[in-house]
Amino acid sequence: MKRIICLALAMLLYSNAAFGYGGVNYDDFSEYKSKYRILYGAILAAGGIALAYDGFRTVKVNKSKPAVGLNFSSYWYNDGNYKYVINTEGNIINAGNVDLRNIKVWVRYKTKEIGTGELSNQYRISEFGTQIKFEGNASIGPLGNLVIGETVKWDGGTIQYPTVEGGLTNPPMGTETTSLTDPNYVDFNYSYPNSVPSELVDIVKIEYDYTKKYKEEMNNQYEGLLGVLLIAGGAYLLIDYFVSLRRFDYYMKKNNMDVFVANSGEEFKLMLSKKL
Repeated sequence: MKRIICLALAMLLYSNAAFGYGGVNYDDFSEYKSKYRILYGAILAAGGIALAYDGFRTVKVNKSKPAVGLNFSSYWYNDGNYKYVINTEGNIINAGNVDLRNIKVWVRYKTKEIGTGELSNQYRISEFGTQIKFEGNASIGPLGNLVIGETVKWDGGTIQYPTVEGGLTNPPMGTETTSLTDPNYVDFNYSYPNSVPSELVDIVKIEYDYTKKYKEEMNNQYEGLLGVLLIAGGAYLLIDYFVSLRRFDYYMKKNNMDVFVANSGEEFKLMLSKKL
C-alpha cells in the first residue's frame, strides 16, 4: 500500500513539473497561476509528512538470538552378558546473546538392521528420545540456568538393552568399541548443530526459556527520506503558488540574470550572474 501511495504522489509531482507551465508565455505570466498547483502541493506535503513520520519513528526490535551448541562423544559395546551398552557424554554451551533457563535436551540412539548395517526404523531409548542429565543435577531433567558463553557438562546416561543373541533387537549403529580411547572409536567429537550428523546419537529436540532483549531503531530511513522529498516538492508548489516563484524566474530571465551553485575548494557558494 505504501508503494502505491508513493508512486501516486511522485506522479503528481512530476506531472505538475512537466505540464504545469508548458504553454505559458513569460510575457503573460504576471496574470497566470495554475489552479492545480495548490492542490498538488497540499497532497504532496500531506503524503510526505505521513511517510516521513512513519519512516523516522522509533520502533522496538527484538534482538534476541538464543542458541545452544552441543559437543559429545559416544561409544557402545557388547558386555558379554547378552547386552548392548551405550554411553554418551559432552558439553553444552550457551552460544546466543541471552541467558537461558529450564534447558531440556532429548537424545536417542540409532540402531541398524540385523546383518545389513543399514539404519533401521527403531531407536534407543525411544523414537522421541529421553532427556539428558546435566552436571550438578541430582537426576535427569532441565538445566536451571545457563548464562551467555557458559559451558556445562552433560551425559546421556548408560543405556543397556538385550543383544541379538538374546533374541530381541537390533544392534546400535556404528562400530563396537570398548571405550573413548579405543583407536577404532567412531563417534568421537561430534557437535550440534552440524551438517554432518553423528553416527550413533540423534539430538531429537532442545527446549529453553529466555527473556527477550529489545533495541530501539528507526523504522525505515528510506521511507522517511522519500517523505522529506515529497514534503519539499509540496512546499515548493505551495510557495510557488502564494509567492509566485515563477514570476521571479521570469524577472531573472528578462534581465539576463542567473542564480547557480559553484564549488570552490571545500566550499559551495551561491552565485549570481548577469549578462551585460
